[in-house]
Amino acid sequence: MSTLHRAFAGEPCSLSEWIWAQRLDAVRTDLCAPSLRHRTISDLAFSWGFVDASHFSRAFKARFGCTARDVRLGQAGGSTTNWRNDRSR
Repeated sequence: MSTLHRAFAGEPCSLSEWIWAQRLDAVRTDLCAPSLRHRTISDLAFSWGFVDASHFSRAFKARFGCTARDVRLGQAGGSTTNWRNDRSR
């Protein structure tokens, strides 16, 4: 078992779940950045390691309770909970 995996052994999520949560958070931040409005949602998702638009859409909605498009349009009322609380959903 790697040192990283051992470090996450007592946490509420695995290392890979934490990494995906960080990537989703980064896309959400980019969606809100006025300087990135010219980039498509898919382009932003792909730049953070997502390789399938459908998977990204499902994961984003599951994490935040709204679509990436809603966030981009400023219509999001989704949660911004951190990765430690995600397992309670």
